[in-house]
Amino acid sequence: MFVGREEELALLQHEHIGKAVMVYGKKHVGKTTLILKALEQCPYQTVYFECLKGTIQDNIAGFVQELVRIKVLPVPLAFDSVFQSIIDSRLSNIELILAGSHIGLMKDLLQERNPLYGRFAASIKLDELNYLDAAKFYPDKSAYDKVAHYAVFGGSPFINQALNPAATLRENIIDTVLNPMSSVYLYASQLVFADNALNVNAERIFFALGNDRKRYTEIEDALGVKKTGNLAKQIKTLTDHEIL
Repeated sequence: MFVGREEELALLQHEHIGKAVMVYGKKHVGKTTLILKALEQCPYQTVYFECLKGTIQDNIAGFVQELVRIKVLPVPLAFDSVFQSIIDSRLSNIELILAGSHIGLMKDLLQERNPLYGRFAASIKLDELNYLDAAKFYPDKSAYDKVAHYAVFGGSPFINQALNPAATLRENIIDTVLNPMSSVYLYASQLVFADNALNVNAERIFFALGNDRKRYTEIEDALGVKKTGNLAKQIKTLTDHEIL
């Protein structure tokens, strides 16, 4: 189900031939769905390739194989592994859409110190849906129940898609966030702890926050860490990923 994202969709469908566009945001916020929706109405041949956790060369080889499969390339050819070179030298009659969920890394690509600075015609930070769009997942509920569902589940398209629009708020909570077998439960548990980039005391930090420790010194005391500045670095990692 595709809802909202009118401005972002229009921007992606805008003529960007010869340019690169960036789309970034948290996991399961709808980046892939948005891009594929934009490609549906593209008058040109399109290629969608999702990089896997592996080496750069493995992903390049996979990308080349996909180009051969859809007959963009007649045979496997060597590709430059540096995006700067691709954007500068190869984007004469194509549009490149680069998407990622590592928010800190994607933001870094837009910084002046990065080789890719200034090479994106547009950058789209995809946030969760607002209340009006999220409520479209459960259109028949009363205004009160819509607000209640949004207050609990937020605007993640992935989470809202998993809800039963005919169920009560209590039933949806039991079936999702309280059900270890549900995709929502697994998503929530992996969001913070599965990414190696978040290899910090995230669980303990959230536990301290949940016990009304709001000040930095209070969190530091609750965790029993020395005043070395390590906690500040860990909190920065979480804020860079917009988890905290």
